[in-house]
Amino acid sequence: MKNLNSDVTSSRRNIAEDIFNDVLRGLELWENKGIGIDDFLDNHLSTDALRRAVSSVLFNYFRYKALIDEEIRAHVRRRVKPALRRLLAATMTQSFFQTGIAAESAVNVAVDMARRKHGRTTAGFINAVMRNIGRGDFAQRCVAITETSPEKLLPEIIRKRWREQFSREEVGRLARMLLQPVPLSFRDCGVPLSDSELAAVGAVPITPPWLKRNRFYECGNAENLFSATWLATGRIYIQDPSTTLFAELVDLSPDERILDLCAAPGGKSLLLAERLGPDGTLTAADRSERRQQITRENFSIRNLPHQIIVGAATELALKPGGYTLVLADVPCSNTGVFRRRPDALWRFSQKHLAELLTMQRTILDAASRFTTPGGKLIYSTCSIETEEGHGQVEQFLKRMPGFVLQAEKRLFPGKQHDGCYVAILSKSV
Repeated sequence: MKNLNSDVTSSRRNIAEDIFNDVLRGLELWENKGIGIDDFLDNHLSTDALRRAVSSVLFNYFRYKALIDEEIRAHVRRRVKPALRRLLAATMTQSFFQTGIAAESAVNVAVDMARRKHGRTTAGFINAVMRNIGRGDFAQRCVAITETSPEKLLPEIIRKRWREQFSREEVGRLARMLLQPVPLSFRDCGVPLSDSELAAVGAVPITPPWLKRNRFYECGNAENLFSATWLATGRIYIQDPSTTLFAELVDLSPDERILDLCAAPGGKSLLLAERLGPDGTLTAADRSERRQQITRENFSIRNLPHQIIVGAATELALKPGGYTLVLADVPCSNTGVFRRRPDALWRFSQKHLAELLTMQRTILDAASRFTTPGGKLIYSTCSIETEEGHGQVEQFLKRMPGFVLQAEKRLFPGKQHDGCYVAILSKSV
């Protein structure tokens, strides 16, 4: 008779190995190709069925990366090949920061994988390191650090920068946010949701004090939300409230001529389109053809007639001075959205920041050329770094004396929203 228990055990082990393999591939691509977690999950998973499990391991690794890497260094005195270091990191994350697999099982799976891929000696090495770590007080020290010295969770360069800019209490608060669950938030796209509809998916309204024009909700059950038809029919849009800050700060006429220079996947363009009348126009531009396809889908399900084009801000064959409102939501370091992208903090470097500042400056200057006299230019980022926010705008105003700063706001991450920076600039007539 076939042993069903054996089959179930084997199936679980195979799934555990598949998760390990995807996690290891994600870490390798992150280290060697600069591919972020989101990109990996969207485009490089072996199967979408593993997305939740793989994302949980990757996100937790980057949340606890400082502590995990330090513990590995303490137990491994010699130089370790990158592949083995990644295997140790994945095993530690599974063992100490995941609830879906027992620590002992995680170690056993890792050792078996190491034996097949690298031989018995390597398997013994992985086993010995993990057993030594397991006999220590790593878990207790992690708890103590997160409670008393959470800034130790941050990469050194970020910790130093934030200490220079913010109070010690604020740095600690931001660091603790690394470990907080990221809420699933969405807004309705015009038609309010009834109390009964919200209750059916377990959603509740959220009302940050700066949120006036848009209605946002938080949902603790993603399956319930996605099982409804609201997303497919365009009735809601999955979005963080911080992404609408620019729209809260600017007054719009229904006949605006709008250009969104970094539009994909279309969330901010949708906000603007909803406030336009029949005489208003919107052009959504982005350099990524793949991401613009998502913009097209978002426009299509809402029957929006506006133009979608592909091209970098400096390459667009559009009329100079042809737009009454230009939005430049530029690529940035993502330090305001580190809860959702914890790997962004570990990608940060002065070299990368310098490259981003140059790109932002180029896009901002291009945006100025498309802005009509008397029109508005909106500059926004999802970074909380001064150089990418006020510093960038300050330098722009020196280069472009025909513009005036009307309003600006740096929003720090909070319980109900991410962080960002927005500046509203007006062009003289």
